[in-house]
Amino acid sequence: MTAPPLRISVFLARLLGPVCVAIAIGVLINAAAYRAMAEEFLHSGALIYVTGLLGMTAGVAILLSHNAWVADWRFLITLFGFLTSSVLARWLLSLIDGMFKRLPLVRLVYSSTRDLLDAFVGETSEM
Repeated sequence: MTAPPLRISVFLARLLGPVCVAIAIGVLINAAAYRAMAEEFLHSGALIYVTGLLGMTAGVAILLSHNAWVADWRFLITLFGFLTSSVLARWLLSLIDGMFKRLPLVRLVYSSTRDLLDAFVGETSEM
């Protein structure tokens, strides 16, 4: 696969680098506030869902514009996009799976369909 133009790599590095550094400094300076914010965040299903969608969209956008599996620093940008999209997608699917299992009528149809698919496809790992 051909590496994307260097200008895209530099743009994404300039975009993601300061954000990651700011978050790291914030966590180091005030870990208790970040811990409290994370606990508050986990109590809002809607916020988790919206954040997951936005994060997954950002990860896929990075992969679409910067799919560079090369042996230099540009690999880190692609890896960031891959991990963001795949981890958040798995997390989002487990959240939706949990919601389906809590709704009475939906749970019946969903679990029956999932059992049928597992019989043909094989057992899926829990997320």
